[in-house]
Amino acid sequence: GVVFTTQPRVAVQDLGGNTVTTTVTGTVTLTITQPSTPATAALTCTNATVAVSAGVATFGGCNIDLAGTYTLHAVYGSFAATGDPLPITVGSAAKLTFTTSPNASTTNTPFPQQPIVAVQDRGGNTVTTNNSSVTLTITTPAGAALPYHRAFASRSAP
Repeated sequence: GVVFTTQPRVAVQDLGGNTVTTTVTGTVTLTITQPSTPATAALTCTNATVAVSAGVATFGGCNIDLAGTYTLHAVYGSFAATGDPLPITVGSAAKLTFTTSPNASTTNTPFPQQPIVAVQDRGGNTVTTNNSSVTLTITTPAGAALPYHRAFASRSAP
């Protein structure tokens, strides 16, 4: 979810590896291929299709939302280029998310399925290096209580 420090630039080149600066028109489209998980990641750029100017398409505002290793893939007409593997790491803590919610229960009995809460970055990646304590409370209905054991209350989020 954080914009790349260096934004992608794709050059249209001749067989000698020289950038063709005068006769090239059209656009370059940028996508990602995912040689490793997760397969649901998204590449976001200000524009995923950019016009070629002086033989180069310069992309801006590009980021990938999920941690993993990706490859950028550029297409210009019938030509394609693939970049080197691009590792995307987990960002800083930004939110709490229930990864497992409790299901229906009866009064004064433990939930059959206990809640699990994860600290995540903006892209929904679990921040495994975060050791913050998480406090679980109940907000409705009025007068209800959420009893807990001391051991559970002091657990840290993953």
